[in-house]
Amino acid sequence: MSAQDTELKLHFWRGGSLNAERLAASILRLEGFRNVEPQAPLGGPDGRCDIFCNKGGYTYVGAVYFPPTEQDFQSVGDKFMHDLEGAIDRNRSAFVFLTNQRLTLGNRKELKERARKQGIESEVYDVEKIAGVLNNPTGYGIRAAFLGIPMSSDEQLAFFAQREGTLELDLTLHMEEIKRVAEMVRRLRAQSQHVAQTVAFALGGTAEEGFDELLRSVDPLSVGELTAEPTAGLISNSISPEIILLIHRMVGFELPSRTIGRFRDATVEIRKLGDETPYVKPPDHTLVPTLLIKLCKNWLEEITSAQSEKEKLKAIAKFHADFLRIHPFSDGNGRVARAIMLQQCVDVFQVVDMSKLDRGAEYARALSAADVGNIEALSEIVRRVVAN
Repeated sequence: MSAQDTELKLHFWRGGSLNAERLAASILRLEGFRNVEPQAPLGGPDGRCDIFCNKGGYTYVGAVYFPPTEQDFQSVGDKFMHDLEGAIDRNRSAFVFLTNQRLTLGNRKELKERARKQGIESEVYDVEKIAGVLNNPTGYGIRAAFLGIPMSSDEQLAFFAQREGTLELDLTLHMEEIKRVAEMVRRLRAQSQHVAQTVAFALGGTAEEGFDELLRSVDPLSVGELTAEPTAGLISNSISPEIILLIHRMVGFELPSRTIGRFRDATVEIRKLGDETPYVKPPDHTLVPTLLIKLCKNWLEEITSAQSEKEKLKAIAKFHADFLRIHPFSDGNGRVARAIMLQQCVDVFQVVDMSKLDRGAEYARALSAADVGNIEALSEIVRRVVAN
């Protein structure tokens, strides 16, 4: 069968609402959503909430709309808005809508904008996007189960080759995770007093992106010691807003699609937990592109003129603090800042180990000090990640 057959079977759905929700849950799992929980697995009312799930730090309500006949966009939009209320009522931060109807790019954009006006991030899977998931080797089994489309000989080979590769990758990742957890435990035991201090700070600390996960054990940027490639150029010397957007796309791939590689389009406030008074108010979003151009220009001037190790550390620390103060993205600022710091350290010192980067109370205090012009504490934190 062709890819068109998958679309036709989806578009003229005959499996009923219960199977549609089960299919949708399977698709979301393939798409990297976690803790996927159908709310009416045996049928019955679900209160405008077919599925609960998480992805990229967002808590989603999932809704499924698989009518057996073709519907116009107004009907799809009405259903979208009706089910969106389920996310609002449950204080969820995002909404994912799956439908077997065909939607244009403009249709999908309009639906996302409607959700955004309600303060909700959203993802829309129409029939073509769902078919694309099912016509991939990872989706062949689900396609066969729910649509009755058998795998061809070539597809069977691709399916089982993918499954074998996935199993090997899972085993490798689990071993790496075990190693990381073991290292985390070792460090916690060696620095128990710092951990206690960090926990205490977190309870009354800031709600800045990343601070609510001060004790997070796994950071994909903290892979151990990295050294420079001798023949490579200095990437950080070419840093620009465009490169920063690229980095955001690379490290924020699991964030809502509307936000990936896009500067924030609203003014934000970074607050202390339980405190109505903002301790940092990033600049208006309209200033972000201009401020980043200036930040990149200042970085190149400062690192080019820096002669001593102290001056180089200060340049890296200052860029890091200024970047976080600008807060260019609605989410993912911390990881982008760390990714840039990683490359700057490799370029300037030819070595870096981001697993040594303090992200707890000391780091928070250093950023606060940098906000009032004292960069020394943050420079010391950077020095540790490049120390042999």
